Amino acid sequence: MFALLREGLMVRRAGNLIFVCGGNAQTDLRPQFKSFSEYNLTEFQIFQPEFAMENYFSDMGGRQLDLGEFETLIGDLSHAIVIFPEAPGSFAETGYFSNIEKLAEKVILVLDADRQRNDSFIMMGPARNYEKTSKYSPNIQINYSDPDFSLISDRINRIGTSKTRKLLDVEDLEDPYDLFCLVYKIFDILNISTCDDMLFVLQAITKGHPPRKRARDIASILVGAGYLRPIGEFGHYIANAKDSSFVEMRKGHAAKELELRLEISDILMNGEPEFAELLMERANAH
Repeated sequence: MFALLREGLMVRRAGNLIFVCGGNAQTDLRPQFKSFSEYNLTEFQIFQPEFAMENYFSDMGGRQLDLGEFETLIGDLSHAIVIFPEAPGSFAETGYFSNIEKLAEKVILVLDADRQRNDSFIMMGPARNYEKTSKYSPNIQINYSDPDFSLISDRINRIGTSKTRKLLDVEDLEDPYDLFCLVYKIFDILNISTCDDMLFVLQAITKGHPPRKRARDIASILVGAGYLRPIGEFGHYIANAKDSSFVEMRKGHAAKELELRLEISDILMNGEPEFAELLMERANAH
């Protein structure tokens, strides 16, 4: 397994996460945009940060969360950051992201045409900064009561997803996206595993290079983006294989991967009875 992960992974050069900030009520635009995206932005994966944070607190044993650091990591991994200023959290994010250039350049600020005044705080401060900094500029104004989400999808598609790939270098994981791909693939190959299982493999193949905290943060982000799903009662996860096209095995390594998967499944089936139950649940999930 270690040799396969060190030598065999090809990844897209950039991710396809859309980080969406806004409200949670069904009448808010964020859940409506998520529904729209399932059919109109099929190349992308919508990410809701609170799902990642919920998993962080449930899995990380009460460890302190640096929200600013966590959201910056999310922003680093995102193709675009769509902000609907419609709830207290999204108001704060509108201002916070505007002061971090590498995040501000990814923001699509979507304002309510019926409510934003030219002399409002958002219009005079963050909105002006996004106009100057974001590669998706200018800001968008829509009618929140009758939204035209195609204006947002057109802006996202202005910069398409990367079609080219590169060999993943486990000795150089400075780019959070490369670590994102590797952490996902470890969970995927292990079939059913905990964060501690993932960290054991990661530390072995990288000689302890990536910080454990960052790898755990990324595991929670994978949950928040729907790439991983908690399963059972003991902190295990399974990978959502249908969304795994961002990381693949090199030609000539697929047969080795299949052989390894069969070995791991056999070990799990012949291990503790709980693992057999989890395998059946995983099979039903797919």
